[in-house]
Amino acid sequence: MELLPRVEGVVQHMAQCEQELLQLQEKRQRELWELLKVACSKVRSPVSGSPDGARTPLAPLYSHTDPRSPAASPRYPSLRSLLS
Repeated sequence: MELLPRVEGVVQHMAQCEQELLQLQEKRQRELWELLKVACSKVRSPVSGSPDGARTPLAPLYSHTDPRSPAASPRYPSLRSLLS
């Protein structure tokens, strides 16, 4: 019976660690989205005078009428909506 309080303490500690881990994962995910936003804004408006500043835009991977296009599926939010 002496073991039961120790086990309960370990279980409580595990629950606290789980909550802390979830918070850290959420923070990391938010930071990654912020980095993605910054990277996308840099691609859309390159620094003037940069060697690739006059490059032409790339062709889209899918056409708008292509049924395989992720944009054709309502399950996937557009990148523009995620960045705004």
